[in-house]
Amino acid sequence: MRICFVSMEYPPFVAGGAGVYAGCLCQELAKLGHEVHVVTPRFGCKNWERLEKGVIVHRVPIINRRLLWVPCYWLNLRNYYVTLKKGLGGFDVVHGNVNSDLSLGNDVVTEPRVVTIHHLGRTTFEKMKPSLLELSSFGGELGLASWIEKNTVDFDSVVTRRADKVITVSDFCKQDIVTKYNLPHSKISVIQNGIYPNEYVCSKDDIEMARKRMRCNDDFLVLFVGRLERRKGLSLLLRAFQLVSKSERSKLIVVGSGKQALYRRLAASLNIENRVIFTGVIDSATLREMYGICDLFVSSSYLEGFGITLLEAMASEKPVVAMNVGGISEVVKDGVHGKLVSNMNCNELADAILYFAENRKSARRIGKQNRRYVIENFSWSRNAKLTEKLYESLAQAEC
Repeated sequence: MRICFVSMEYPPFVAGGAGVYAGCLCQELAKLGHEVHVVTPRFGCKNWERLEKGVIVHRVPIINRRLLWVPCYWLNLRNYYVTLKKGLGGFDVVHGNVNSDLSLGNDVVTEPRVVTIHHLGRTTFEKMKPSLLELSSFGGELGLASWIEKNTVDFDSVVTRRADKVITVSDFCKQDIVTKYNLPHSKISVIQNGIYPNEYVCSKDDIEMARKRMRCNDDFLVLFVGRLERRKGLSLLLRAFQLVSKSERSKLIVVGSGKQALYRRLAASLNIENRVIFTGVIDSATLREMYGICDLFVSSSYLEGFGITLLEAMASEKPVVAMNVGGISEVVKDGVHGKLVSNMNCNELADAILYFAENRKSARRIGKQNRRYVIENFSWSRNAKLTEKLYESLAQAEC
């Protein structure tokens, strides 16, 4: 099949799970023999079109300014797509990642249409209840622009209603879409995210060297990976870690982009600034090392449709502690793969972390079990094959 995959995020420009999904799914679809064309913004790339891991990547020119690049991409996307489609003679399916293909109306997309929703922005607003300060920032997940959009047009509603099929990553997300947009269950397919487990293997020598480099010695290491934004719950984790550090010699490693200064100030006010390491954005090799050296991975997020970082940690033979929100319980079983915390309470989160600090043999046993679980149940090849079946069902319906 000739597939057009439209995504605002695509490697190397990845901000979160949607970008990881785009890169891995398209690569696997290409391995299955499909002709995959990705249409994505051009962030400083010299080449507008290149072959990457079997995928033909078309990068649409944009104005790379914080508040301009998204509308600029949507504006240029329409003409770019029409020209590309004409040159190739059409596609068998058009697949949008979240609302990336918003500007491609049904007047230009006549092929079967699929959209993937990782979680609903409207649900994020309902859960997080943004403050006036957050709304005043205008941009961002909880900014004024997003608030206006979700309370007027609601782009997620537009792209899900016009799609022939909707893919989502968990049963939680499926029910959320059905409830909020009154869509039939039959229109929505749950296809869970995957992982490449072999990318999360560290040798003992690499782990030892990384621990020395990070000056961690015999500390119990807790790892957080995610954007530094309120939804990810880093403030909650820092407060919980303050309680942990009083009982155990420990350190917290914080990996991710965002307003680092805000959380550094919080760590300082809690007198744990010497126990928290902020790495900022790191490359994949260094991230693998961070998973390798940690003793426990913690997801303190207030809302997750799935949580790819949980798979990454489990593939690295680590136990996990996570808030029992969204689709996380569909991935992590409480008491089996780690611990799920039901209340957004720093004391309960600290207790869950301390359990593994005080029971390190159990932590290692669960970690080894977690890797087997991930290998057996989550893979990008499986994700791609299920997506391929969905495409084929649409093609047959067209005949």
